[in-house]
Amino acid sequence: MKILVSALVLSLAVSASASVPSPMQTKARRFLVNFAGNRLDAAAHDFNEQMKATVTPEVLTNFKQQFDRDLGPFLSIAAVQEGTDGAFPVVELTARFAKASALVQITFDETGKIGALHFDRVPDHNADLERIAREVFGAFNNRRFDDLGKHFDTKMGAQLPPAALESLYRDVTGVYGKLTSVGEAQYAMQGDLHVVKLSAQFEKMPMLFEIVFNNARRVVGWSFRPPAK
Repeated sequence: MKILVSALVLSLAVSASASVPSPMQTKARRFLVNFAGNRLDAAAHDFNEQMKATVTPEVLTNFKQQFDRDLGPFLSIAAVQEGTDGAFPVVELTARFAKASALVQITFDETGKIGALHFDRVPDHNADLERIAREVFGAFNNRRFDDLGKHFDTKMGAQLPPAALESLYRDVTGVYGKLTSVGEAQYAMQGDLHVVKLSAQFEKMPMLFEIVFNNARRVVGWSFRPPAK
């Protein structure tokens, strides 16, 4: 049995996908798809003159080879965010590759040309979020619902006041029994959301507790389910 609170996460995904890509976002996506597909001349098409002088075809080729070794084949673009760096537009793509995910930050100049690139591997562990996830799980299992609610975002708090948390606690313990131990944690990204997965042993069966955080480290969703076999 899977006990799931997912409406908030789903609504975030729908609203993000419904937006129309901006011209900068379209160029950023085009660069990444061409770069990942080894179409390096096409990837450099939107570079400004300074970028073309700095990131020569040889430099781009060497970087692509290193990129492939570290991350493996490109799979998909999971999320897109737009912002500014001073006066310059910035598009940040969260991209999934076979070995890991990466953040690809593309900065544009005043003419809409690509003026800078920055790549970061998405970390496979977040110690602060793991600590908060363990605190949240502990508060739930010890029925400290007021403490638990302090970690929720506004919508999650409205959906799960203390009375609803008490009812959910009874549902969870009715299926799994009482908590006996908490094991290892895993960290993942879902678009721009952060997910911590805790393995736990209960009286009746094991459980995988998945807790979803936004960038402000507030809880926006969670689920309780048996671990995959």
